[in-house]
Amino acid sequence: MKQRITTLVASGLLALALLGAAAAGPLEDGVAAYQRDDFATAMRIWRPLADQGDAVAQNNLGVMYANGQGVPQDYAQALIWTRKAANQGDAVAQNDLGVMYRDGQGVVLDYAQAMIWFRKAADQGDAVAQNNLGGIYYVRAYCRTSSGPICGSTWQSPAQKMPKLASKRPRTARYWLLR
Repeated sequence: MKQRITTLVASGLLALALLGAAAAGPLEDGVAAYQRDDFATAMRIWRPLADQGDAVAQNNLGVMYANGQGVPQDYAQALIWTRKAANQGDAVAQNDLGVMYRDGQGVVLDYAQAMIWFRKAADQGDAVAQNNLGGIYYVRAYCRTSSGPICGSTWQSPAQKMPKLASKRPRTARYWLLR
């Protein structure tokens, strides 16, 4: 009886393992390759999926082009792929597109556009986008009430400004983020 139960449990675990392996698809294979820093394989796997309209694969290509992983760094290509995914409603891509507008990567620096894309992703519950949106509100609120050196005509991303701002208005970002 004990051997039968052990065999049954082992068979069940094997079935679960095989089911998990069968559930993994090309997107996950690309993730595994990317995590191994095998960017050429990740690109080879994701490109056909992206061409077929897979939003996650499209955004992954955008990231690879933006970072120059397995391809020469090309913000124009990063913008094309990221925008395709963002226009399909992918929250991660929407946040990434907001970052591109905020930082002027492949586009003209445009904080209004950055906020639009951050808001779309934030409204879907994307925590990174919520943080990015809060950071922009934080800087805007501080600059409306101060003429300090961080509010000049040269924009720095909220991440660059946060250390300078944190001591002056630590609750402002939280307030705007939770609105």
